[in-house]
Order: sequence, then C-alpha cells, then structure tokens
Amino acid sequence: MTVLRQRPLRILMFANFDRRRRQTFFYNVDQKLYRGFIRLGHLVLGFSDRDTARELSPLPGKRWGVGRMHARFLETVEHFRPDLVVMGHADKTGPEIFAAIRERAPGVRIARFCVDDPQVNTGPVASFAEQAALADVGFITTGDAAALKAISRREGSIGYLPATMVDSACETARVFDEPADRLAWDGLFLGTGRLGRAAQLDYLKGQLPDGFRFEVGGRAATGVQLRSLEFYETLAKGAMSPALPIDDRVPSLKLYSSDRIGQLLGIGVATLTHRPAGFEDLLEEGAIAFDGREDLAETMARLWRDDAERRRRAEIGWRLAHECTPNWRVARYLAETVFDQDYSEPYEWPTGLIA
Repeated sequence: MTVLRQRPLRILMFANFDRRRRQTFFYNVDQKLYRGFIRLGHLVLGFSDRDTARELSPLPGKRWGVGRMHARFLETVEHFRPDLVVMGHADKTGPEIFAAIRERAPGVRIARFCVDDPQVNTGPVASFAEQAALADVGFITTGDAAALKAISRREGSIGYLPATMVDSACETARVFDEPADRLAWDGLFLGTGRLGRAAQLDYLKGQLPDGFRFEVGGRAATGVQLRSLEFYETLAKGAMSPALPIDDRVPSLKLYSSDRIGQLLGIGVATLTHRPAGFEDLLEEGAIAFDGREDLAETMARLWRDDAERRRRAEIGWRLAHECTPNWRVARYLAETVFDQDYSEPYEWPTGLIA
C-alpha cells in the first residue's frame, strides 16, 4: 500500500498562480487542479514559478531570476518533503532540478501537465515530453495514442488529462436555463484568431443567417484578453460557442482541446466541437459535433432556429462535464495514475499510460 491510501498527501504545485496579474486567471488548469486536490482533503502548497522568478530578478522581467527561483523552490521541497510534486508549464526547469527534487524528498512522485496542441505548439510540447520522461508521468489534453507515441521520450511516460475539467465553484452559470432571446448573442467566440481561426471566423460571419447575432471577442477581435469575472460574464452572454480548432482543414487529435471547452461546458453554453476530436464519446449529445466550417455554420443556424434543442444539448454537456470531469475527480485520477494505484472507480476517458 502506498502513501496515497494511508493518509492525506503533501502536494507541492509548481505552476502559474499569476500573482503579478492578481490571479485574474483563477480558472486556469493550474488553479483548478490545485483546488481539486484540496477538495480531496490533501495538504497543498502552491509555488508560483513565474511570479517568484520575476520577484527575485535583479532586473525587470523573470529571466535573471530563474536560478534564484529554483533555489527557493528546492528550499520549499526540502522543508515540506512533498509526496507529490505537480508541475505546470515549467519550461525553464532542467533535468538537474528534477534530480534535486528527488534528492531532497526521497520517494516523491512527480507529475507534469500540459494543455498545448502537439500539432501546433510543437516547442512547448517537445519541452513537455522531455520533462514527462524525467517525471513519473506527464499528462496532456489529447488522448491520441499515435501523436503521443511520436513525441514520447520514454515509453510509459504520458497519460491523458481531460480538457473538459470543470470546477463547480468556478463555473456556476447555467446558460441553458435562458432562452436565446434573453441573451446578448446567439453565438459567441472568445479566443485568439491565430493561424487558421481567423479564416474560420470570417466564414461564419459571412454564412450565418441574417438575424443571427454572432459576437467575436477577446484577442480574436481586439487583441486584448478578457480576464477574471469579466471573462465568465462575457462567456455567459452567448447561447452557443464553437470550440474552434486552430485549422479545421486538419483533423483534430483525439479528445484534444484547450481548456476553453471545460469553461464553456461548465457554464452551460451549447458547445460545438470538431468531430475528429471525438468528444461525443465522452459527452454524448452534449458535444455538438461538426465536420468543417460549412457544417459548423449549418449546425449553428439549425440550433438558432430550434432553441429548445440548443438548450437540451447544452444541458447534457453541462451535466456530463460536472458529473464526469469535476476538478476533484480529475485530480484523484492524476494521483492514482502517478502512484500506480488501481483506480477507485471506472473513468470515462482514456486512462493509464498511453505513450
């Protein structure tokens, strides 16, 4: 029997808690996992790597503070002696830090997580794969075995992290409760317009029927990213939203999405997903699948004309996201995987080590 089954864990999260911006990203994966572990009854410390590097740098920025940040982190490891270290996008952390963690906390398990797309964010994903090989397990928001085997640096080092993770204390709205005519927009997209997304958005604007109120916000429209409560308040004004791939001409990887899909599902927005990703396997009718931009425009128009169907599908997605992938359940799965334990219950997503 491992420590996981004997007592609450001491968990040290090395992640982006964004103190510099007053934690306006309180809904990111880092924060959701942090709160999920706490809900399970574990003792959790949060070490904000980027903030600490910036604070300890003798010059503006974080570049010159990275070494001091790592020294401060290792001091924390030494006094706290964590059972589990969970690392976010630790792109400045080399193999010597992983070795130093294990030296200071014998028996510690290390997990690394990533929400980047292997088809697009090749640099960050390569860094993730290298660090996953140094950790016990790395978790990433795609379940595509072929793509993960192509990047894996050590067999048995990578597992799936559900992008649909929600936090019931964070995602509190129920947009499906409202008829569309009481909402500001019939459709909404918040995100970036990078690469192929701009063309998809332009197509939708031109093809959606007259009278369809479609809003594009955030960096795709203004270059300014919405944060904090303003982000959720804006998201809750749209009856439906497409979780657009970067390029809809390229098949999405199995179960890949950024964490935006969880934010949409979690507040009951009807969520349209790229069919190749296969989210209907997890969310059933709660994932409204589309094949490409033409099919997407037609599907959005059909739901606009049948608001009862839009509300029904949105409620299914909301219910299944909150039942299947609440943050505490995802956190428990992560810990059980890292400690190589039998799962406490069947999980609906690909489990175990994929690559």
